[in-house]
Amino acid sequence: MSTMLPCPKKHLRGSLGATPRGVVLAAIALGLSLGSPLAWSQSPASTPAPLGGSERNLAIDAYNRGVDQAAAGNFAAAAELYEKALALDNTMAPAWNNLGTVLLRLRRLSDAIAAFKTVERLSDTPTPELLVNLAAAYHAAGEPDLALPYARRALASSALDPAQKVRALLVAAAIHSARGEHAAAVEVFEELVEAEPGHTAAWFNLGVSLSELGRLKEARKAFSQASALNPSIEATSAELHRRMGTIERALGNCKDAVSRFQRSLAIEDLPRARREMVDCLIALERYDEAAAELRKIAAEPAVAEPLELRLRLAQGMVRAGQAEAAAEHLVAYAEKVADAPARRGWDDALRGQISSAYQTLGQRQEAAGELRLAADLYRRGLDVQWAPELCRRAGDSAYRLADYPAAIAAYESLQGAAVAGGEARLAAALLARAETVLRASFAAAPAAPEAQSLEGAEQDARRAASLAPAMERAPYDLGLVLARAGRPEEALEAFSAALALRPDFRDAAYNAGLLAVAANLGDRAFSYLEVAMRGEADPARLALATFAQALAAGQAGRAPEAEALLRASGRESSDHASVVALAWVRRGADHLESGSREPARAAFARALELQRELVEAQLGIAVADLSAAADPNREAARQAVLRIAARTDLPVEVRAAAFYHVGRDLRAHGDPVQATQTLAQAADLLSRSAASEVHARGLERLRAALDGRLAIMKKYWMPPSHDPTTP
Repeated sequence: MSTMLPCPKKHLRGSLGATPRGVVLAAIALGLSLGSPLAWSQSPASTPAPLGGSERNLAIDAYNRGVDQAAAGNFAAAAELYEKALALDNTMAPAWNNLGTVLLRLRRLSDAIAAFKTVERLSDTPTPELLVNLAAAYHAAGEPDLALPYARRALASSALDPAQKVRALLVAAAIHSARGEHAAAVEVFEELVEAEPGHTAAWFNLGVSLSELGRLKEARKAFSQASALNPSIEATSAELHRRMGTIERALGNCKDAVSRFQRSLAIEDLPRARREMVDCLIALERYDEAAAELRKIAAEPAVAEPLELRLRLAQGMVRAGQAEAAAEHLVAYAEKVADAPARRGWDDALRGQISSAYQTLGQRQEAAGELRLAADLYRRGLDVQWAPELCRRAGDSAYRLADYPAAIAAYESLQGAAVAGGEARLAAALLARAETVLRASFAAAPAAPEAQSLEGAEQDARRAASLAPAMERAPYDLGLVLARAGRPEEALEAFSAALALRPDFRDAAYNAGLLAVAANLGDRAFSYLEVAMRGEADPARLALATFAQALAAGQAGRAPEAEALLRASGRESSDHASVVALAWVRRGADHLESGSREPARAAFARALELQRELVEAQLGIAVADLSAAADPNREAARQAVLRIAARTDLPVEVRAAAFYHVGRDLRAHGDPVQATQTLAQAADLLSRSAASEVHARGLERLRAALDGRLAIMKKYWMPPSHDPTTP
């Protein structure tokens, strides 16, 4: 029984499918040139070996099913079926041709070229269709020099029909464009639109080539014609709007260009469209919108940030008086351009803008409490360009971070350049350096400041005072240095000079009050401290000032007032209970000296309420009990005091004072021999601390020791709220 051979189906024709949204010239050209039919009757280059009927039927069947799969868009399945057919009959030229077309669609370009070259070998005379296919395949593979001869041969063929000519022209134009031969591409596209005026892709690509040549108005007309022929690309082609925007931008129509770029980005996020839109927004002085779009670009890790646009935006903002808003963009630009060669190209004006931007951002961080970030920004700004205000802020931030070497270096730099800024600026720089040296001396060695450093600080403060005699800061800072150097009398006079320039200078009044108390100048200290306490909001400092006033009142002989102030200072703050407790010990000692045992005992008890482990207060109560004891209870009272004297963990002065009081009591109410032995024990202890006269100076030595404990107040000579650089 004979079998009828199935008739081969038509080969794939036409396009690659719908035009992609971003119409690209090369893709359009390929889409209109692939899959053209080869005549089934075409003779092979050589006579094939005879096939059995069943093998031939199977080859034709596989081929026809491949055509069906390709028509349905199943290109991988179609390729497998064509390869199956060719495995049965490798001389089947239509199968090689169609295999090449689907391989092109699968982007298996080298395999596609090999398939088309096989068709060429099997053919006596290559058809225009095959020549176009080869040209398109080489073009897609990035080989325009190999593609162009095939396109030219196709166009020169006498067998070229009108449809084939359109495809050949498209491929030829695409190849010229790929080779950068835009003038040649324009000639081909113009020939094409003349032959087929309704060809949308040809008009579009003509616009592309014209725009590359700078023939912008003609390009705009070509793009408009493409849109008129196929209105759908207005809604689907981001590339169309991007190119139209580029043309409008080049023609100076930035507003229309922005509209086009926005339409492009609404379809597809094209980085180039966004960059060009930013350029137009800057030209239109729409800086906020430009900044927002730049942030979107910077957020894309795979997209290089257009630094030149960042700089243009920032400089436009500066010109528009928006220097603060420009700061982040200038700094972002500077951080990206970190290499020295690029920075060397900056002129002084640009360096100044960037340096100022670092300062602005540093001030923002400082206001937010991020002092370390601020200090780093100031430092980086100085790396770009030195500026007095920036240097001052760098010094201040380092100062507050206790980075004293950096602060001193900044202030020294500021001092060296401040002369041009006037005497007040130089004086401020000198004072800032002086106080920084002073702070450093406290941090490095609180008990033993380096004399040489303090000498330099003193010179700076005195020079500042001579440069700016009306600046109360100068004598104030001089007072700080002198107090730290152990010259309290001179320090007191310096603080007094600051108060003469500004009577309400609380910091100066406070420090002067403390020094006056130390110098036993009760009335003077009291008046200074009254100034210091006016409007004082810090509870700790108010408590200390009240306490110091209590001491001053006692020195001035106003005992009731002193008692009241001591009680007030204890209520103000519990943070300084040890200082106030010692003050109560001092008051108790005064009462004991005057013979007022019950007030003394009450004062010592108050000290113990504030500081339960205060041995001086415990001793005071025991001594008060000893002096009040009747004869039957006197021995028990003496033993209580002696137990304190026997404690080797206590200061020598406290133990000596205990032996002294017991010895004095024994001398008055007991055995004189035992009294002498006890006083000798006190003398032995006191001799270890450079004391010699027991009877005459015993109590004085005790009181001096207690006064020494009050030296804790000295640390408050440097008010933490003081700004080192505010004139």
